[in-house]
Amino acid sequence: MSPYLKIFLAGMTPYLNLKLAIPLGMGMGLPILNVVFFALLGDIIPALMILYALGPLSNFLRKKSTRFDNLMENIFNKTRQEKFHRFHKYGAWGIMFFIATPLPGSGNVTGGIMAYILGMSYWKITLIVTGGSLISAILIAAGFGSILGLWDYFF
Repeated sequence: MSPYLKIFLAGMTPYLNLKLAIPLGMGMGLPILNVVFFALLGDIIPALMILYALGPLSNFLRKKSTRFDNLMENIFNKTRQEKFHRFHKYGAWGIMFFIATPLPGSGNVTGGIMAYILGMSYWKITLIVTGGSLISAILIAAGFGSILGLWDYFF
């Protein structure tokens, strides 16, 4: 299996995505730009597919089930009432930096779902997810590169 395919597939791993793929590629000694590119592809493509299907799937289920419709309406209303003041304050930047935080659970799917619940359009969510993932990839690559540099220096 190609090392770049391994990085791409590692980028698709839920919760670990970039946090697994970039150190894996850097540990293999591959060029950092190639590693970041394939890790980002593996991270972003599934997230955008999930977010693309989220709207139509939600609308379909809301039409078919009144119980699901009531549940979704409660979630949307409660979230928008309680969190809208924070969202209004930070806007899309807040969600982008949430996605950029390299911690498990703060990835692009979670941030995209938050943006969807807050009523953002798909294309705006796409920009937020891409930007946040790019920032996260840069942070992870810089951090892991620093660790590898220190390791080489001292050992």
